[in-house]
Amino acid sequence: MDFKEIIIRLSVYFVPAIVIAVVFLAFSLIIIKMRKKNINPSSGGKKKALIGSLLVAYYFIVIGITNLSRGESYYGIINLNIFSGYVEAWNSFSVISFQLIVFNILMFVPLGILLPLYSSRFMKFKWILIGSFVATLMIETFQVVTGRGIFELDDIFHNTLGGVLGYQLFMLIHTVIQKKRISFQELTKRLSIPLILLIAFVSVLSFYHSKEFGNMSINPTYGSDMGKITLSNTIQLNSKTAYVPVYKNKYSNDREHGRRMAEFLQKALTLPELTAEGRDGENRQFRF
Repeated sequence: MDFKEIIIRLSVYFVPAIVIAVVFLAFSLIIIKMRKKNINPSSGGKKKALIGSLLVAYYFIVIGITNLSRGESYYGIINLNIFSGYVEAWNSFSVISFQLIVFNILMFVPLGILLPLYSSRFMKFKWILIGSFVATLMIETFQVVTGRGIFELDDIFHNTLGGVLGYQLFMLIHTVIQKKRISFQELTKRLSIPLILLIAFVSVLSFYHSKEFGNMSINPTYGSDMGKITLSNTIQLNSKTAYVPVYKNKYSNDREHGRRMAEFLQKALTLPELTAEGRDGENRQFRF
């Protein structure tokens, strides 16, 4: 799923999310008005109702992108290999794989901003960490139960990290507003995680491009136990060194070529008309 596909999915769920937010806000304000005598004026009831409606809308969009936009074809698939997404991105050095990692982090940044605005409890790091973890755990569990996605430790890590990044950004702005200034120590503390991620990304990019041929994409995402496997060979191999050319498919990222091939198959096999297209990892999909 590339950024174009993400934007398309966002546009699908944006309007319903606004409707849900308005309904939730109206319902909350009605309840506040009915209980007005019992509500502490300093509790920020209307503010909580507004932030709460934004949280509901935001979470609906996240569920829509990660679950509702997929078919039920992933039943029982669980990937407990932590950082396997990084290994896959490194082995193939796929832009889409790196985009997916970045998106999974950025997707939960709003949560790290909205939760402290909703409740002062989330001004503490431990609560934002717990809140982000529980929110992404619920999504991953929903995916594996409904078969609309894969339960992945990588996603839990990335989403939780995104919540923490949002919290760091919120606390940085909150400190500046409250104190009208910020110390170098506080600035370093709030920007430490983004700086570490930036340095890591630049380092990986620089190291990869310093290699003559990059990485061979045949490398697996995670290891397999080969302890009980026996390999044998009856072919006499030549010990003489030989050089062979390396080829690249020039159509691998050509969307129009892929569409022409899909239309050719549609006509040759008398399939229904094309209804949609998108990407899932390295694969471009055309649906009939």
